[in-house]
Amino acid sequence: MWRDNGQLNWLGPSDDQIKLRRVRIELGEIESTIERVAPVKKSAVRLVQRSTSDTQLVAYVVPPDALEENLCAVLRQALAQELPESMVPTYFVELRELPLLTSGKIRRNSLKKPDWQGSGPDSNSEAPNGEFEISLAAAWKQPLHVDTVDRHDSFFELGGH
Repeated sequence: MWRDNGQLNWLGPSDDQIKLRRVRIELGEIESTIERVAPVKKSAVRLVQRSTSDTQLVAYVVPPDALEENLCAVLRQALAQELPESMVPTYFVELRELPLLTSGKIRRNSLKKPDWQGSGPDSNSEAPNGEFEISLAAAWKQPLHVDTVDRHDSFFELGGH
């Protein structure tokens, strides 16, 4: 946008395209895929900064009236078959409804950060076994900002890159 004084103000892109780890991602494409392959009423995807050096894709979903058990695991599995790995959200947050503007658009800035410990990849909890697994789990905790690492956890599903 050109100002009266002749300076150009860059307002940034006006769509919902983001860049994550050098990959351009259209958030609307992820949302439409979620709504097509999973039993959800509505979804929103947002890039959330977890720490100064770590950002994650987070999907906010409004489940149907009858809640499906393990909805996050179902979503992750369905999206992994439909989308490239870089477009599969790391975290899923279930909401009763999405916050909306008066125009009916989603108020993305009102979507809160997830509970990083509780909304990530699902697995059967099992402590690391053996010296190697224990030292590897300890090495992952600080950069991934997690308190516990399961022996079946995936570095990438916990937010590593």
